Amino acid sequence: MTWRTEALCIGRDESFFAADERAACRICAGCPVIAECLSYAVTTGQRFGVWGGIGEDERRSLRRRWLQTVRAGVPVDPYSLVAGELSSVSA
Repeated sequence: MTWRTEALCIGRDESFFAADERAACRICAGCPVIAECLSYAVTTGQRFGVWGGIGEDERRSLRRRWLQTVRAGVPVDPYSLVAGELSSVSA
């Protein structure tokens, strides 16, 4: 079983996550695999829609920050770069 089978968004039309970013982020906020989803999106360069509670613009910025850690030789899990920010949004 992968993290995708446990995602709250399973079965939803992909266009939902591109069309209504706020609603998609609310679904993500309660998802048990939000960290895995965001890490996957950042490390694989997913460009469209909401992944792990983060929209396209925020995720591009996060990917740049994450790539800096990779280039510096100290890669971190992308979720750890925003975990505090996400918990304050979902509260």
